[in-house]
Order: sequence, then C-alpha cells, then structure tokens
Amino acid sequence: MALAEALKTNATLTVLNLRDNNIGPEGAIALADALKINTTLTYLSLWNNTIGP
Repeated sequence: MALAEALKTNATLTVLNLRDNNIGPEGAIALADALKINTTLTYLSLWNNTIGP
C-alpha cells in the first residue's frame, strides 16, 4: 500500500481521514506497520472500512 509507505517517512501530516475507502485487513496491517514508525500522525479515522468482521 503506497500510502502506508509514505506514512513511514511523513514528517508533517498530523490528521488523516480514511473513512469509506474500502480498506481491508491487509491495508490495515500495512497502516499499522507504518504507524509503528510514524511519530507525527495524531489522528487517524478508519470508520466504515472493511477491516474486520
């Protein structure tokens, strides 16, 4: 997921709204891995995606 890769090096973005983007489990895992590295993002909305049951 290109967005997850970009988040790893992001130094300015603090809020990210990904509502209604049809992000599935694999995308969520990629985002979670990126957020282990990212230190600037303070708010992430994943509402209404297809991440889990």
